[in-house]
Amino acid sequence: MQTPSVNWLEVIQALGPYVTAIVALVVAALTAWLAHRHWLQQFLTEKSFTLREEKIRLLQDIPTKLMRAALLSQNALQRFANECGQ
Repeated sequence: MQTPSVNWLEVIQALGPYVTAIVALVVAALTAWLAHRHWLQQFLTEKSFTLREEKIRLLQDIPTKLMRAALLSQNALQRFANECGQ
């Protein structure tokens, strides 16, 4: 019995487009995953920076708010003293 010879050129010509499509899909999926990973890292970096900036801004507002609260309480005490004195 003789085995039929395989014409490799025909096999490559027949399977070439499928192999190319599979490689293209794998490369596209890998590229999309890497882009998503990069975007996520960038987002987390910017988010932590934004949160830190927001905390700093809120902490800078504390002295002003404390002074305003002290002034309001002082005014309330003065009004109370004036009302009690009359």
